[in-house]
Amino acid sequence: MKRGYLSGLCLLCLAVQLHAGDPASQHVLFEDRFDQVQMNRQWLMRIPGENQADWLLKDNTLLAKADAGKSGMLLLDQPQWSNYTVTVQFQFIEDQPRSVGLIFHGAPPKGRHPVYFTGMIFGVQENTATLHAVDPVWRKLKTKSITPLEDGKWYQLRVVVEDETMQCFIDDQLIIEEAYGKMPQGGAGLRLSSGAAAKIKNFKVVSAE
Repeated sequence: MKRGYLSGLCLLCLAVQLHAGDPASQHVLFEDRFDQVQMNRQWLMRIPGENQADWLLKDNTLLAKADAGKSGMLLLDQPQWSNYTVTVQFQFIEDQPRSVGLIFHGAPPKGRHPVYFTGMIFGVQENTATLHAVDPVWRKLKTKSITPLEDGKWYQLRVVVEDETMQCFIDDQLIIEEAYGKMPQGGAGLRLSSGAAAKIKNFKVVSAE
């Protein structure tokens, strides 16, 4: 009887572990594949000082391009999320400057600051990854060298936010992990640096149920 009870308990624990890793156990907070004719209206596209990029839906991707000396930002319109995972796929374009960033804990002007965007940004260039805090002064928290990213190849950026800790990945490789203290709730989005261009698809935000 005791052996049967323990066996049943082990099977139950295994089932719980498998369920926790199952995508079906995650709750989708937001998803945009950029495969529609028009931009999703939940995107906030007019952000002072950060709205100078062109965002064009083309061939089931978002083609993002910023002129030299300008930058661009897409931010979801004031969701209030705490613990979540945000992912996006991106591809650099041949002969174009390479830089794209994933925003999390973001807030538009008048969210936390009366004039400027605030939040966190995990950004990648050709061979460098950087974690920024913007409050509203830009501060580099960590910079790390990475294997050079190839033009024309799809990569995934992923940020996992849990309480005071954030983990930043390229594909399945953990690049930066940082404990930042208690962070306010906020939204997620994309940032394109000055002069950069990229193709983007499959933006998704999930939380564990």
